[in-house]
Amino acid sequence: MKYQKLLDIYLQQYQNAGRNYKDRASQLQNFLDFCSVNHQDQVNYETTQLWLKIRAKKLNSVNLASLHNRISDFSEWARLLDKSIGRIPKSNKVRINRRKPIILNAEQVRKIIIQQRLSISKKNINPRTFAVITGLLFTTGIRISDALNLENSFVNLKDRSIYVPCGKSPRDRIIPISESTCKILNDYTKWRDSIRANSSLFFVHDIINVKTPYPIYLRNFAKVVTKLGHRAPASEGHKRQNLRIHDLRHSFAVNSLIKIFDEGVDVN
Repeated sequence: MKYQKLLDIYLQQYQNAGRNYKDRASQLQNFLDFCSVNHQDQVNYETTQLWLKIRAKKLNSVNLASLHNRISDFSEWARLLDKSIGRIPKSNKVRINRRKPIILNAEQVRKIIIQQRLSISKKNINPRTFAVITGLLFTTGIRISDALNLENSFVNLKDRSIYVPCGKSPRDRIIPISESTCKILNDYTKWRDSIRANSSLFFVHDIINVKTPYPIYLRNFAKVVTKLGHRAPASEGHKRQNLRIHDLRHSFAVNSLIKIFDEGVDVN
């Protein structure tokens, strides 16, 4: 199959980011096999529609739209590396009631960080690591998976920048960091090296026999923000109304735009 290597890279990046890739893997594999056998490896909107007609016999409209969007996501990613793949617009029949992100200000995030540093940790993410990661997400807008996978060599405190290798897209990024963020990261590295020398990852944790601290970080974050009133207890409210870790990324974007407007800078 022509695009097998691209698919393997795409799925590996999803796995490295700590995201659920198994369902996505089987769905995309079946779609590309269909294109290979029946349509000479043509991956475009037309072959997608033909595949969806076949899958419509077994899937309801919501699941069918979700499958459509997964194929669309893959095509947008793959087109950056291979222009022979056609553009596949997303379906408009899924997540029409998608929750609006909750936007936090700096004071709200400061209170979350204080609460994280007071949290008790037993064979878990250290409270100091926990708090520094949250601050980094808010001040740079990187994803939690990117932060947890940061290697020491990716953080350049001298040039005040962080290198983020390709995650959800195949593009690498260089992210600038402020002087105050740089100072916090520098203090963290000194503390980290005092308790664990020669760590390849920038952020250390005490989790044994766990490949990634991703789910544990999310669980701990949920506990802290629930205590602060940003999330309803598990038995109350609807999940979509609650603060999520990804809202720190949205908060970074919105607060950055507000600051740009306040300073009179041309947004473009």
